[in-house]
Order: sequence, then C-alpha cells, then structure tokens
Amino acid sequence: MYTHRQPYNTIPNLGDIFSNFTSKPILPHVQQYMMKVYGTVAFTLVAAFVGCLVDIEYQLCGVMTTVLEFVAIFYLLLSRHTIDTITTRFAVLLGVGFLSGVSLGTLVEFTLQLDPSIVATSTMMTALIFAAISFIALRSPTTYWLFLQSIITMTALGLLVFSIMPFFFPSMYYIVNVISFIMSCMCVLYHTNLLMYRAENGEKDYIAGSLALFHDIIDLFVQIMTWLTVKEDTERRKAQLRREAE
Repeated sequence: MYTHRQPYNTIPNLGDIFSNFTSKPILPHVQQYMMKVYGTVAFTLVAAFVGCLVDIEYQLCGVMTTVLEFVAIFYLLLSRHTIDTITTRFAVLLGVGFLSGVSLGTLVEFTLQLDPSIVATSTMMTALIFAAISFIALRSPTTYWLFLQSIITMTALGLLVFSIMPFFFPSMYYIVNVISFIMSCMCVLYHTNLLMYRAENGEKDYIAGSLALFHDIIDLFVQIMTWLTVKEDTERRKAQLRREAE
C-alpha cells in the first residue's frame, strides 16, 4: 500500500516546538493562537519597560495614569475582537503596558538606588519562573489546571483579610508574601491552560489572553523584586546598627 510521506524539513519551525511539548500534539490553530499571545505579550512588556523609564525620568505616576489604565483594561475586556478592532485593541493593550510600567517606576527607581543588581536579578528570575510554569502548562491537558480557579479565588479573598496582619505582626509579612507568590504562579498555570482550552473551542481573541498573561508576569516581577528589596534593606539596616553599636 502506498503511503504519502511528508517532505523532510531540516529546519524546525516554532509550531513543531509547540507540538513537542506534549505527548498529545497541540492543534495547529491552538499553536497559532498561543504564538500570537506570546508575541503580543512580548510587545506589551517592551511598552511597560518604556513606561517605567519615562516615569523614572519625568515622574508621571499618579491618580490619572491609574484611572487611564483601568479604563483601557475595561475597554479591552468589553470590546469585541473583530478584524476592524484588532489594531485599536492592540494599541490600547500597548497603552496598558505603558501605564503599568509607569506605575512600576517608583518601585524600580527605589530599588535601583538601593542595589541596581536587584532589578536585573528580579527580571531574570521572573523570566525563568514564567518559562518553567508555561512549559508545565503547555505539556498538560487543556483542562488539567482549570480547577485552580476556585483555589486562586479563595486565596485572593484570604489575602485581602490577612494583608493587614503584617502591620500588627511583622513576621506575618513573609508568610503573606510567600502565599502571594504561590498564587501568582498558580495564575500563570491557570491562565495558560485556560487560553489553550478556549483556543481549542474556537477562541480568537488573543489580545485579551495576552492581557491576562502580561499581568501575571508583572505580578511575579513585583513579588520577586519587593522581596529582594526588603531583604536587602533589612540586611543593610542590621549592618548599620552593628556598626553604630561598635
């Protein structure tokens, strides 16, 4: 019996790499959707980087920028994904990235003054953690991690209650921070799995999906950088107290 064989291609494409992540090959339209999501997230992160630099230079962060960011997010969530709106929605998403970067400017500037290496370390750790978690999510069945939604919701509600505890019990700060970090990691797992599930069922709106993953990355970055900054600041204060005691 004659069997048609596909021509051998010595140069692997990105779709082949996606297919090799799991024993069950990712469907072609899901591959295309996820590649669009990750590409859009990359552009949004560049916009956030620019916004952070602009805020450090010109101190733009304020109530108005926060309001504009929320308005832009609501527009993306409420508007429909059509051929006519793709360009506008993509531009608005870049605006969200820019304004998110502006909001981070104060924290990044303080960290740079304390120890510039913390920013580089936080960026590298965020990239590695996000890549590792994304790899796990891409290898998993498309409904495997969807149960995390209820856990994330309950954890978020618990953090709202326990977020005031560090003011009364300083030692609780590290516990709250660890729980927040774990929740951020769960969000990456859940959102990646959810995006693949929706893509399998015909979802085309990769811009809204990019918004979710972008915020997950920003949350991871802030969690890591805040923890490293507090740790470095605490160590310096202790060292200063020891010098004064001597």
